[in-house]
Amino acid sequence: MRGDHGTGVACVILSYGSEPGLLESIESIRSQDVPADEIILVHSGSHDPRSSLQRAGIEIPLHVSDKRLSTGAARNVGIRRTQSPIVAFLAADCQAAPGWIANRLRHHVRHEAVASAMRPLNGDPLTVAYHAYRFATRDPEVVPDLRKRYGVSYRREVFDRFGMFSFELYYGEDTEFIDRISSEIEVAWAPDVVTFHRPPDSVVAQCIQISKQIRRRKWYLRQTAGGYSLRQLVGEALFRIRAGRGVRSRERKRSLWFRMKVAAFLWTFIGTEIMCVFLIRPALDG
Repeated sequence: MRGDHGTGVACVILSYGSEPGLLESIESIRSQDVPADEIILVHSGSHDPRSSLQRAGIEIPLHVSDKRLSTGAARNVGIRRTQSPIVAFLAADCQAAPGWIANRLRHHVRHEAVASAMRPLNGDPLTVAYHAYRFATRDPEVVPDLRKRYGVSYRREVFDRFGMFSFELYYGEDTEFIDRISSEIEVAWAPDVVTFHRPPDSVVAQCIQISKQIRRRKWYLRQTAGGYSLRQLVGEALFRIRAGRGVRSRERKRSLWFRMKVAAFLWTFIGTEIMCVFLIRPALDG
């Protein structure tokens, strides 16, 4: 899809299985003030999205695979099937905030790789707590020493120089790629490029997601570092908790009842992670 302004940005939307927010994710890119030159949906697993897109009147290039693709492989499909000089990625459980493309372009004038910030999709206590626990290191207001650079877009020549994402990694492919290029390329932090994340819609579903994330982290460390230590996993959890203080500080003007709910959900997530770190073995699951 080529926009009227010829921005030079390709957006690869990544989807797996039945994703209830897929249409909203696509529309968040299509409705940008500065449009993407190309939009492609790379979908794998069950629930073919073509009929849903047709009913919504959305016509974009698709790559649909009945067989599950690793996230690295799905990214590579999008890179190969687009031509624009800048490649950005958006997961189907996320939405691009206004200015997502325009602000990326401004940063790409000077940088080969640009990382985006993340905000919760809404401000209810459960969503705020989940964001503070899982994604505070990507919050626009996180302090520099706690900042993590993800949601990265790249100039295409980066892939020419360093190769593609690892197709063998179902999880952590972005971490591995950033580590691979970090000696030569600085990933710029762009807090004005904001991605909204839509979490699972219940505390039980969010705890299940946290447990899956721990399994995936263990699996990734076994694949890339030969193993993991409990000290490392606990340290990562404490790091996220420190970063979450900044998110929680924004809520000080909210009611005491609101803040108590956020705290209760946070302790639930902390308990879930402690259990997963010590009890759950690595697994390759959905």
